[in-house]
Amino acid sequence: MYAAKAQMLLKNDETIDATGSLYTAYYAAYTDMTNQMRVLTSYDLISTVVDKLGDFQVSYFLIGRLKTTETFSEVPFKVVVEKLHNSLYEAPFFFKTLDTRSYELSYEKKGVKIVNIHTFNEKAISGEYILTVENKRLGISKQGEIVSVVDYQFVVHNKTYLIQKYRSALNVKNEEYSSVINLRLEDEVPERATIFLDSLCRTYIDYTIESQIEINARTTKFIDMQLDYISSLLSDLEVELDVYRDETPVLLLQNEEGKQFDELTKLDGELTRLNFVLMQIDDLKDYIIETDDPHLLPPSSYIIAEGFIQSGLTKLYEKQFERNEYLFEAKENSVGIQRFDANMDLIRRDILTYLSNTESSIIVEKGEIHPRMERLERLIRDLPKSRRQRMVVERKILINEKLYTFLLQKKQTAIIARASIIARTRVLEKGRSLGIVRPNKEKIYTTFIIIGFFLSLLIALIRTFVFEKIENIQDLLDVTDVPVLGGIPFTKNFSGDRKLINADSKSNLSESFRSIRTNMKYLSPEKGSKVILLTSIHPGEGKTFCVSNIALMFAKAGKKVLLMDLDLHKPKINQVFDIDSSTGISSYLAGASTMEDVVTKTHINNLDVVFSGPVPPNPSELIMSAKLSQAIKDFKEVYDYILIDTPPLGLISDAMILHEVVDVTVFVINTSIAKKKGVNFVEDIIEKQGAVGSSAIVLNGIKHKRWSYYSQYSYGYGYGYGYGYGYGYGYGHNKKADEYGYGYYVKGDE
Repeated sequence: MYAAKAQMLLKNDETIDATGSLYTAYYAAYTDMTNQMRVLTSYDLISTVVDKLGDFQVSYFLIGRLKTTETFSEVPFKVVVEKLHNSLYEAPFFFKTLDTRSYELSYEKKGVKIVNIHTFNEKAISGEYILTVENKRLGISKQGEIVSVVDYQFVVHNKTYLIQKYRSALNVKNEEYSSVINLRLEDEVPERATIFLDSLCRTYIDYTIESQIEINARTTKFIDMQLDYISSLLSDLEVELDVYRDETPVLLLQNEEGKQFDELTKLDGELTRLNFVLMQIDDLKDYIIETDDPHLLPPSSYIIAEGFIQSGLTKLYEKQFERNEYLFEAKENSVGIQRFDANMDLIRRDILTYLSNTESSIIVEKGEIHPRMERLERLIRDLPKSRRQRMVVERKILINEKLYTFLLQKKQTAIIARASIIARTRVLEKGRSLGIVRPNKEKIYTTFIIIGFFLSLLIALIRTFVFEKIENIQDLLDVTDVPVLGGIPFTKNFSGDRKLINADSKSNLSESFRSIRTNMKYLSPEKGSKVILLTSIHPGEGKTFCVSNIALMFAKAGKKVLLMDLDLHKPKINQVFDIDSSTGISSYLAGASTMEDVVTKTHINNLDVVFSGPVPPNPSELIMSAKLSQAIKDFKEVYDYILIDTPPLGLISDAMILHEVVDVTVFVINTSIAKKKGVNFVEDIIEKQGAVGSSAIVLNGIKHKRWSYYSQYSYGYGYGYGYGYGYGYGYGHNKKADEYGYGYYVKGDE
């Protein structure tokens, strides 16, 4: 989009006011900036400009290989539209030159393509349009062929569309502390915007002087009517006087008779003047009563238009002008128009009352003149008849000559006033192009960079505060430096049951536990028996399921394994193996059973279990007993791996008590409730216990998504499986870590 700019000076004081006070009122109204800015953008004024710029009705486009570009003055033909069906306005017509004489015109109507062939410079008539395409400068080669084979497209605009387009694109502003108005117009074609602004300025200036010309014309017409009447009357009197001159010798009046004659002439002249004033009063009454017509303007000069009458007429004209301006924005029945009408009615009544009073006083004055004239006529009546009649004619001629001279002076004033009518509004700057104004590429770049920054910040904040749940191993590695042994996928098949998996299966769930078993070897590479404790922060995170199946995997690997249920508050290991747990570690610690009594063989080779036994009233005190520590030491002499299930660390501190007698502590975290706060809690415990090198995390319940799978694989953290048990987890393998001898996930392995 391009823009063009123009400037106008609304009040130009370089002119001389020779037009009277009514013009002064007219100019005062035109210096109202708010009203004039509304006029410049009014529908009627823009409509007048559009009518003058007939070429704007058709827009021309150059069809290129990549895009269609609008052009204005470079089109080698011109389309003159006479008639067009309403459905074809704003619809594209495709123009193609066939040869030096003919062209092809095509368009679509109701989805059907219509093609017509016409001849240049001849009227093209069809059922949808009547138009003429004028060949302006289509190039012809020496062989008689068309030089340019470019295809064009044109669009015919409806007048209403053009008016609305330019009204919305036009911006009118008042220069601060001045009477300068800035006009700015945006258009797709810079040349067209400039032409429109120049035409708008000229049309507005013509509009400002239109009323002055009408006032002057009305004044001249009024004077001409009076002059015609008096001229006709004088002609008749001259003829009559000539007759008397032929019939009688030259009249020589005596002194007394001369005085009477002069006084009678003076009274007759005054009576004529009063009659003339009464005639003007009638004309003024007609104007005042008929001022509802916005085009009815008063004469600029009245004999009686002085004092109150002049000020009243000025006020009435100003109100009438403001009312007409207000109609550009308001309807005829609006409250604002009704207020104007009420004010104008008050002014009318005041003027009409004053005129009626003046008319009455003139009639009274005429009544006083008549008796004096009758007395003088009686005195003169004694003269001879011919002599008396000649005196009457000469008196009438003298009176009307004076009136004729007065009217000629008024007419000359009106002619001078007409010559001095020039626009007080003038153009300071003609329309000039401002270049491209939209799109502003720098502003767009800056805006979208800022939007992108804040959008990224918003997403980061939302992700931090709303989506802080840990859903996969990568999320866990992003928030902790604690080694991650692996992940166990969520599997619906195990939902609701705490059972052992099929250790010989090649399922994803089995593979995930095999991976955890392998990674545990690397976590504590020292030779000898290992005591591994599994706990969690919250209940229900799947630690019992995990510890049971990890023990199963070690047993399947040929290791002698002991699984101990030290969750004396809410034991569950017995539910996994479905074995009676009436005798267990609580019985041994209470002295009711021997060590051999509490060890239970299972149906799995190399896997023995020590159940919790009856729930004691003081489970935490039993866990703290030296007898338990000694029992674990004795079990280490028999078993390769001792795996211990403990209560949730977030509720009970039994796992922390056992820290001194275990080699490895594994925290089970479930994705359903895993958050960064929980991981930080685990890190604090590990740091306080001094178990940084002997602690790890297992992520349970991983629900893998397709994008998550590929993302994780591509980062080199391994591959996961989208299956698992209600407590289950995904499996991961870090090839990079294996090269360095570490099987578990550690941030910064590379």
